[in-house]
Formats: sequence, C-alpha cells, structure tokens
Amino acid sequence: MAVEAPPLEDAPADLAAWLAWLPGLVLVLWQLAFQLGFGYLTPAIARDPGLSDNQLATIAAAYLVPYALMQWPAGWLTDRYGALRLLAPAALICGGGALIFAAAPGFGQLLLSRIVVGTAAALAFPACAQMARQALPAAEFPLAMGLTESTVGFGSALVGATILEAPGLGWRTLVRTEAGAVLLLALLLLPACLSAWRQGLPGDVARAETDSDSGSGQDSGSDQDHGGRPLSQAWRPVALCCLLYAWSGGIVFGLGDFWGLWLERSRGFPDVLVNDLGVEFFLALGGALVLFGFLGRSSRWRRGLMVAGTALFLPLLVLLIPPPGLPTLMVATTQRGSATVLVLMGIAAASGALAFGEAGSQVGAMAVARVTAVVNAAGCLSGALFAALPTWLGVEQRGTMLLLLVVYGGLGLLGLAAALLLAWPKAGAESTA
Repeated sequence: MAVEAPPLEDAPADLAAWLAWLPGLVLVLWQLAFQLGFGYLTPAIARDPGLSDNQLATIAAAYLVPYALMQWPAGWLTDRYGALRLLAPAALICGGGALIFAAAPGFGQLLLSRIVVGTAAALAFPACAQMARQALPAAEFPLAMGLTESTVGFGSALVGATILEAPGLGWRTLVRTEAGAVLLLALLLLPACLSAWRQGLPGDVARAETDSDSGSGQDSGSDQDHGGRPLSQAWRPVALCCLLYAWSGGIVFGLGDFWGLWLERSRGFPDVLVNDLGVEFFLALGGALVLFGFLGRSSRWRRGLMVAGTALFLPLLVLLIPPPGLPTLMVATTQRGSATVLVLMGIAAASGALAFGEAGSQVGAMAVARVTAVVNAAGCLSGALFAALPTWLGVEQRGTMLLLLVVYGGLGLLGLAAALLLAWPKAGAESTA
C-alpha cells in the first residue's frame, strides 16, 4: 500500500520561495512589454519605415502565432529539463531578435525578427508557471499566476507611459533599450543555468515523463505528484480553461493591437489620447489580475469571478460599439466615457486569466508547465486572430461596425459558455453524457 506524502504544499510560502519564482516573472514581463508595446508603436512604425495597415496587422500576428504554436513544445521542454536550464538561452535569443527588430529597414526584417522573438519567448510563461508551482504552496498557485498575468497590463502600461512621458523618444531607441534589458537578464541568469546543466538531468524527471505518458500517476515525480489528476483525466476542464482564456486573449490582444487605431479613426481621438486610454485599460487589467489572483485561491470565488467577468463584457461591448440603427450612446463617444468603458472592460477581461489557476489545480506539479502552456497557446492564437481579423476583413472599408460587433460578440458568448461550464462542472458533464 502506498504511503501518502506529508502535505508539504500546505506550508506557508516564505520570501525565499517567492524570490525563486522571480526570474521567470521578469522574463514574462519583458516579453509582454515587447509584444503589446507594438500596439503603441504602430503609428511610428507606419511612418518609419512606412507600412500599410495590412502589413502592421501581419507583423502583430507574426509574434503571437509562433509564440502560441511553440507553447506545447516549450511546456514539454520545461517539464523535461527544468526552467533554470532554459531561461537564459531564451532571454539571449529574445535580446538578439529585439536588436534585429530595432535595426530593421523594412517589412521583411521586421516580420522575421518578431517571429524569432515570439518563438524564443514561448519558454517564458511555462517556465514561470513551473517555478511558481514547485516553489510555492499549491494554494498560492492562482495568486502567482494572477501576478504573472498582471504583467500583461503593467508591461504594456509601462511602454505606453514611457511614450507619453518621452514623446520624442524614437521607437527604435525604445526597442534597443528593451533588448539591452533582456540581455542583462540573460547574463544574470547564466550562472544558475550553467550550474543546472552541470548537475545533469534528475532521474525523477525522466521517470515523471514516463509516468505522465502512461497516466498511472503512482510514482513520485509523476503528473499526479503534489495533488491533481493525470493529464489524461483532466482534459475536459483544461479544454474549457483554454476556451475561457481564448476569450480573454482575444479581447486583450485585440485591444492592444487593433483597437488603438480603431479609436483613433472612428472616434477622431489623437494619438496621445489613444495612448492614454490604452494605459488606463492595461493598468485596470493589471490591478484586477492581482486582486482576482488573491481571491482566486478559493475555487468558489475563482469560478464566480469567471462567470461575472464574461457576463459583464457583453454589455460593455455594446456600449463601446453600438449596433447599427440604434442611437450612439454618449458613453461610447466621449473621452471620459470611452475611458470608463475600457477600464471596466480591462477588469472583466482579467477574469479570463483565472483559467490558469483552474487548470493548474487539476494536475500535479510535474505537468503544470504543459497545462499552462496549452491554455496560454489558446489565448495567444485567439489574440493573434482577433487583433488582425478586423483589419483583414476590411471593417473600416465596409463602413459599418456591425461586423466588428458580431466578431467580438461571438467571442464574448464563447467565453461566457466556458465560464458557466467550469462553474457548474456536474451540469456540463451530465449534458454531454
């Protein structure tokens, strides 16, 4: 008869445990600042080197698509080799790609460099999740993921605030500064990386991979270790978490990469005002992610917030994009009204990040990198699609916002359905039986 291990994960986390997780968080913050900062830089990049709207949309998607497609391989590599072995090389490649982006003379080089950075940065999120799950008590994992996801808001807000405070700063100078920051991180992580590789691959990691594939989950180091279920038994809630984060990713990345230009042109807002609205949106998103991560340590709160956030998004969408034929609401046309709607939308979108805590609670520590990676991939692919789709469909050329409302409204309904099925799993299971 197997002897149950003592519940070490119930012990409170100390400062050292949180600091052990910090390097992964810093790389996530950097990659999100680089990724979402592109939304603020599009007017400047459109002028130098001179790009069309379709080219800008393609460059925006060129980061998210390889980033998303690499999530599962990145999660597998992280679970197999460990985060410390991979973070320094990933940061080094990100820095090189950012330097190429800063010096790019045209569309082709910009596109290639974004693909390089997106591919390497795919390791950041699974590594950060693994470090949090292994260093912290299981009950703190939703809080750690909320703090990690808050970098979506704070990283983008940091770039936007920098542009607002230093309007004369060229976009190439800003990207070179970002490259220098991540190269410094790679240098700081290098000693830990070399030390980890010198120690060799732990035997229990290889055994965990075998156990995870068989789904037995009996030996120490298996997917089921430290609580949770084998991956083969957790596919349904993980799939629903993917749909929920696809909703959130479509909103956040769509706002970051498309809606800035849309507000500028449809509302007649100047660049400075659009940047200011974007900073407010992402600050609200970041603050809500921290709060929801704290509250999300309770499964009841976590699932309630998922439902509330997805339900709130739909009326906010109608306030921002009134259906054709109805009088335009004042809240959608004024500066303060638009800011209020965007702040509330940022708070609503933050509920989608609770999908990471929900998915991570379903499996053990040795599978958490793969699970969070696949959830993250769903959000990134959705973000790439919904950031570029309005431009590719020619929303502005058609002269109507109905198509935009249908596209984002359908996404909102998908998110609400996923949240309801996660909140009432027994009812959803009975309906599919």
